[in-house]
Amino acid sequence: MNQKKKQIIALFILITFVFSGFAFAIISSITGGGNSGEEEQLIYNQPLSPEQEQKLISSGKVIVKVYTATDCSDCGSATSEVLKLFQKLGSKIIVENIDTNYYQDNTIEKFPTILILGAGSDKIESAPASSELLQKVCAQFAAKPTACA
Repeated sequence: MNQKKKQIIALFILITFVFSGFAFAIISSITGGGNSGEEEQLIYNQPLSPEQEQKLISSGKVIVKVYTATDCSDCGSATSEVLKLFQKLGSKIIVENIDTNYYQDNTIEKFPTILILGAGSDKIESAPASSELLQKVCAQFAAKPTACA
């Protein structure tokens, strides 16, 4: 291969490398750069382990576990009330949506059941009103957030 062809190939490789670097930079800026700013997960669709729950409670969060079943007429409204509460309290609470068709829990007999874990624990065996749910969740905070005032 003559010298001219080698120079053209080298120039092509150099240009490709430079443009791929630009493309990577643009994609990283659009997607947030990957895992560097990883956000904390606040809503789970399965039960957490007792160790995970204890770690979250120790960090000042309250866990709201919603147990649902397929043949439950009030489960949708109970889940809806919990999600409204999540919008109000945000990262102060962790929500566990637990479908008992997939995750068995023999201690739950009525549906919907909402367990609230924090400084203590509380249990609601129906679809609660927003004010009742807020009151019971706020009672479980060691340091009450402003939304509980």
